[in-house]
Amino acid sequence: MLEILPVWIAQADADAPPVAPDSLPATTSTPGAPGVGPNGVPATQPASGGGMEYLLLFMVGFMVLILLMSWRTQSKERKKREKMLSALTKGAKVQTIGGMIGTITAVRDDEIVVRIDENNNTTVRFTKGAIQTVVSDD
Repeated sequence: MLEILPVWIAQADADAPPVAPDSLPATTSTPGAPGVGPNGVPATQPASGGGMEYLLLFMVGFMVLILLMSWRTQSKERKKREKMLSALTKGAKVQTIGGMIGTITAVRDDEIVVRIDENNNTTVRFTKGAIQTVVSDD
């Protein structure tokens, strides 16, 4: 069946019946010679598939590189945040993750008391993790 397929493609008249490979004219090449298939038809080279292993290896290596870079970036951000939270002091102006801006009035082990209203002296207690940034007075 596969040997007939190239003959069907090569035929000029689509209405003509397919030609069997046995009825092909003889060629100058001898069957069984290197690069020559049965009936003198040139044999095609089999696909080696050698590139697929390299592509897979490249993809795995690229994914590992992306994961390492992501892990390193997250580690740097986490260290920066921990340093910022450990440096919080009384009188610093901060913004919470909820968007409230206030001044720190007390720092305890795991919580911070923030004055959010200067006129009424309203204070709110937050955990240290609720502080997003230290706001500069500028």
